[in-house]
Amino acid sequence: GGGGGGGGGGEAPPPRQAEYGDYVILVTGYASILASALILVISLLIANVRGSASPPSPLLRQVVVATRYLGVMFKVCLLLGLELIIFPTGCGWWLDLCSLQLVDATVSDRVSYLAANPWTAHFLHWLVGVVLMLHICVIVALLREIVRPEVLWFLRNPADPDEHPFRDLIEEPVPKHLRRVALSVLLYMPLTACFVYCPVTLTKMLVPSLLPVHVSLHNPYREVPLEVIIMQITLPFAVEHFRPQDTFKRIIYLWLKMVGDLTGLTHRILPASPDVRAPEDEEDEDEFFSDEDE
Repeated sequence: GGGGGGGGGGEAPPPRQAEYGDYVILVTGYASILASALILVISLLIANVRGSASPPSPLLRQVVVATRYLGVMFKVCLLLGLELIIFPTGCGWWLDLCSLQLVDATVSDRVSYLAANPWTAHFLHWLVGVVLMLHICVIVALLREIVRPEVLWFLRNPADPDEHPFRDLIEEPVPKHLRRVALSVLLYMPLTACFVYCPVTLTKMLVPSLLPVHVSLHNPYREVPLEVIIMQITLPFAVEHFRPQDTFKRIIYLWLKMVGDLTGLTHRILPASPDVRAPEDEEDEDEFFSDEDE
């Protein structure tokens, strides 16, 4: 009996599963080693090259060229990770915080879900952040068609042929990219709060019976909600018939014109000959030209 108990007590414990914190520690350690090595190599090169236009030996010259390429690659990877991973994930978390009242959730619920499923939580918020950025880019593109070009000078225009994002990542300094990211943060946070948090809060105050929104997918006979199916069927016909983009452009133009007339800045915001017309005006013009052809 004692031997059996001793044998049972000597069993090896099961191997521990890798956790989220282990990956973070691993990545942080390798990044610290790489950064320390880069700082050491750059410091030695500066100490050897100082006072001379070119390195004294061909070997050192090759090391300088390789270090420059390595620094450029490190800078590009850092900026791509910041703009394509960290920034969209932050936008997704901010949108989630602004819409907590919509689904009757709390910050503690999100923290507990993050602790239980860290990779899934980050991926979902990154995906939501990318969708948010795409929608804001569409809105900015509509604004460019309405206002003067110099009004949105501080925002990058992807349709501009002179814009080269990847070349800018290599040639422009890091502080300029950081200022651009900070400007994007100052743009996205108020817009998200204005278009998500404020409407949800007003709806909860005025019509509290509409909230929270519950979407249940636990019914095995209905994997997709019926509302989503109806929306997918009716949305293309509604978009083709009502043309919401033209209507939205007309609403923005009228609002900017009203604000510009009140502040006296119409000539600085809107162009002299606006190309924004209501859909009814375009249909009447098409009928007029067809009558003339007949």
